[in-house]
Amino acid sequence: MDIERVLGIVVAAVAVFGAVLSTLNFRAQRSHRLAGIKLKVSNGFPVYGPRLGDLQLQLDAINTGDRSVVISSFGFKLPDGDKRLYLIDPTFKSVQALPHELPPHRNCLVGEDMRIIASNLAREGYLGTVRLVGFCTDQEGNEFLGQPWDFNVNEWRAVG
Repeated sequence: MDIERVLGIVVAAVAVFGAVLSTLNFRAQRSHRLAGIKLKVSNGFPVYGPRLGDLQLQLDAINTGDRSVVISSFGFKLPDGDKRLYLIDPTFKSVQALPHELPPHRNCLVGEDMRIIASNLAREGYLGTVRLVGFCTDQEGNEFLGQPWDFNVNEWRAVG
């Protein structure tokens, strides 16, 4: 094997190694810039000292990224796709005030009384079972969606 051929193989190997390192570096920088919010929709009772509050529909935003994210709103997308039910003041009976800076690997939980949600939905003409999709937005304009939740408006309007 002559020296030119060995040098050609070495140069090609160094070029491939450099391309791999450059790609890994690009992906690491990109993932560091991206917010990683996982949104869970559930129901639960807030605890006020020794007693439980009324049943809530809750949204739990979990920052799975490596940088802080400022959450600016929470709410539910309605079935028609255009309308949204914002939790305008989710600090009432909720854990966090908005806007809320969410550090990496932490969560932010907000909730609203099921009866209040049912009342608001009925006022907008939604009755029966309504499929809600939880969402939250950050101050950079990104929107994060949770899994759909089937909410029975009539059932919660009757509770009282």
